[in-house]
Amino acid sequence: KELCESGGAFIMCPLCNICSSWNYSSICITYKAGLLFDNGGTVFFSVFMSLWAVTFLEYWKRTCSALSHRWDCHDFQDIEERPRPEFTAMAPMTMRNPVTGAEEPYFPEKKRFNRTVTGCMVIIIMVAVVLMFLIAIILYRTILSIIIYKSATADSFFSSSAGRIASLSGSVLNLIVILMLSRVYITLAHILTRWGSLVILETTKPYLEFAMK
Repeated sequence: KELCESGGAFIMCPLCNICSSWNYSSICITYKAGLLFDNGGTVFFSVFMSLWAVTFLEYWKRTCSALSHRWDCHDFQDIEERPRPEFTAMAPMTMRNPVTGAEEPYFPEKKRFNRTVTGCMVIIIMVAVVLMFLIAIILYRTILSIIIYKSATADSFFSSSAGRIASLSGSVLNLIVILMLSRVYITLAHILTRWGSLVILETTKPYLEFAMK
């Protein structure tokens, strides 16, 4: 009642150097919305989540053991995946396997290194782009809140809600950026997979190591 029914009885100090005083009752709606996420029920919810996480993990282990026993996969060991046919066909040359004597696709070490470095550089560039967008959104929210506050009158709705408006618009802009970059990520993933997956083609080195063992 003190918060929502006080009206203009409580005048609070400014929130920043250029901000004006504000009424304590102006945050009534925000306080009520915060009670949905921070109340006494969150204690029971946290206890439930802790028990559920442990129970789910143990039940998942039990299910995996049951399926392994049913399919007779207890002694299964991961084997190195063979190259896909579509990638094998793109190999620039072949080399005779010294163990089996069969002709197998081979990718030169220099080309593999160049493509690996190129793929890593693309990933680093995309990480830098994400950081640039993140910093730009933070600057956008800060500048927009200052512009809205200075352009609005002292007692107007925009003056007291400048931070919320900037935060909301920044969240929408962040969502748009995420959707745009996700399409770029998918396109780059397909390109790098088709172009760079040749570097995982098997060479004669694994067979030589196997023969030495």
